[in-house]
Amino acid sequence: MTDLERTVEFVRRKFADFYTAQSEVGPSSIGQREFGFGSWERKIETRHAAFPTKADLRKYLVMNAPFFISHSIAYYEFPTGRPMPRKNWLGGDLVFDLDADECPNHAKGWICDTCFGKTKSEAIKLIEEFLMPDFGFSSNEISVNFSGNRGFHVRVESEKVKQLDREARRDLVDYIGGTGLSIENFFRAKEKSWMENDRVKRQLQNMGPKPTDPGWGGRIARFAIDPANIAHLPKEVQKKKFPLFTQGVKEGNWDKVRIANKETVWGDLGKKVGVHMGDQIDQNVTIDTSKLIRMADSLHGDSGWVAKTFPLSQLQSFDPRKDALAFSSSETVTLNIVEAPKFLSREEEFGPFKAEKRELPLHAAMYLLCKKAALLSD
Repeated sequence: MTDLERTVEFVRRKFADFYTAQSEVGPSSIGQREFGFGSWERKIETRHAAFPTKADLRKYLVMNAPFFISHSIAYYEFPTGRPMPRKNWLGGDLVFDLDADECPNHAKGWICDTCFGKTKSEAIKLIEEFLMPDFGFSSNEISVNFSGNRGFHVRVESEKVKQLDREARRDLVDYIGGTGLSIENFFRAKEKSWMENDRVKRQLQNMGPKPTDPGWGGRIARFAIDPANIAHLPKEVQKKKFPLFTQGVKEGNWDKVRIANKETVWGDLGKKVGVHMGDQIDQNVTIDTSKLIRMADSLHGDSGWVAKTFPLSQLQSFDPRKDALAFSSSETVTLNIVEAPKFLSREEEFGPFKAEKRELPLHAAMYLLCKKAALLSD
């Protein structure tokens, strides 16, 4: 048996141990879901599987320990049917897949506080700025789980969204991302007149949205006067005039501070307010109800971490490097590490490593093995 074969078998045994310890696994309405499973090489190698109950799914996972487990966003009458139309689509959840962008701090596929923090901010924005206030979903209809690797899945399970077709879901994605946003629709010119030296003076003011306005208008205004976003404002505002600018926006007067090329400036500002959902692949998870999504609370084969579900109230503090770990510190494993950057696991720092033989606690070792940055040592 080669080192790679021994490594794959070791990881599979640990995955099987994890599922053996779980009392229940699987999504809601499990009998109407299609499942797909991945191997060491591919995230989805087989699909069109189905399970009548969560107990049946758990039995399968214990026996086979796949490295990736996904299920349909959609509900089907016949989830094993093929081609797809034979499944008879019954509806689908509304799911948003937010992944960390590639980061200059490290190689592709890893995470750090910077890139993961940005993704977390986008998830919070999605929920608190869009799903709840604009669309009226309650916290009982929204769930969030770590993707298992580098992001979050935000899911809406509600009769209000179940029958939405692709075009309606695309409209939602465009609205949330600000695609096609016409910033000029939120501004209007208002004439201001006054007497000066017995003559009437007139001036056009750029009246815009107030922070208390609903929808996109209020969202743009709140973003503009948030001190955390001052770097996105023109230099005229940044230099000692931010308090005056803020006062003006609160009154709806966006000309309180004179700004050059303001139409372009506000247009650029609007582009920063929408939720960034990554590339077209991530957006397609929301739009295309035939897509499969990582099963919540399953193990992710690229990290060995749990795609953990947690309350919305814990999203701000969630850190997968301590909150999504599946394996212990008590067991240690000796690895031949090819190369790995510095990383955290269970609040302990490891690395960086390059062409080294090291004994590591199981939780850190599994992370490197699943990242394909190491192999089991003899």
